[in-house]
Amino acid sequence: MNKNNYIHILSIKFLLIIFLALNSACDKEVSRTPVAPPPPEGFIYVNSTPEGYAIYKNGRNTGSFTPDSLTFLEPGQYEITLKKLYWRDTTVVVDVTMDKLAVVDVDFLANPSMYGDLILISVPAGAQVILNDSLLNETTPATLKSLLPGSYNVSFFLENFRSEKLDVIVESGKQNQYSTALRDSSVWVDFQVFNSQIQS
Repeated sequence: MNKNNYIHILSIKFLLIIFLALNSACDKEVSRTPVAPPPPEGFIYVNSTPEGYAIYKNGRNTGSFTPDSLTFLEPGQYEITLKKLYWRDTTVVVDVTMDKLAVVDVDFLANPSMYGDLILISVPAGAQVILNDSLLNETTPATLKSLLPGSYNVSFFLENFRSEKLDVIVESGKQNQYSTALRDSSVWVDFQVFNSQIQS
């Protein structure tokens, strides 16, 4: 074999190796990072009167308070529950779709079952009742109906008796009772730091 033929055969082998290597590389699958699907576009706007209710979605606290929005929701049904201390929980079922804004708007003030009552008793009876610094046209025993849930300060005033104060709570759908004994100031005057102007 002469030198030219030998070089020619080597060239063919070299080209064949390159061809096979390139062909093998083309057959391999190209690895690509999968494209993340777009986030869901479901949206619920949650409002209440009064405001400030904790928003629960399917039984779990979202950490949000009314008014607020729940976003990036998959289509489907959701249970939205609104909770607030002393108020009755309210749950609404909402259908979420991609082409429609879902709204939850609850007016708690329009629902009579959300209010609560107070029964106030003093011994002796006949004391005037002051609720949060407002003098009521009521004397004990008194029943105060349809009050907004929450905490209140009640004072009792009766002539010749020392006034008394109570912190009371009103809860939705409940009738809470509180009583106090008034001290006869005509018999014994018990001045103390908390009930007089005496400086400690």
